[in-house]
Amino acid sequence: MTARLRTDLTEAASVAGTDAWSTDALQIAESSGRRVTWQRAPGGLARTVEGPAGDQRTLFRLGLRDWRWRLAPDGMVEVQIARAVHDRDVLLSQDPADAIDLETRTETLQVALRGRAGGGW
Repeated sequence: MTARLRTDLTEAASVAGTDAWSTDALQIAESSGRRVTWQRAPGGLARTVEGPAGDQRTLFRLGLRDWRWRLAPDGMVEVQIARAVHDRDVLLSQDPADAIDLETRTETLQVALRGRAGGGW
């Protein structure tokens, strides 16, 4: 999922937003004329592609707890995704009741738009 989001951002001609953190939809305009929108949906993040060939929607179910994004002052797009994950030690235990223990992990993705310096995690 984060690889797909990173690809969408590196292929972007523009992203509408400000340097303030937002939980609203992230709208990406591609030079091909397609528009890609990432937004919170029940159970995860939804990616919607609008283009000449029609619309396509994909739901990434990932135990989403929170997400936010912004245009960073250095010309990058920064996205933070917090999701619920099982503690590895609990998964290795013999008691199935322990499997409900979850922890929150936050990933931060920083990507330069096409033609700008920087990029990466």
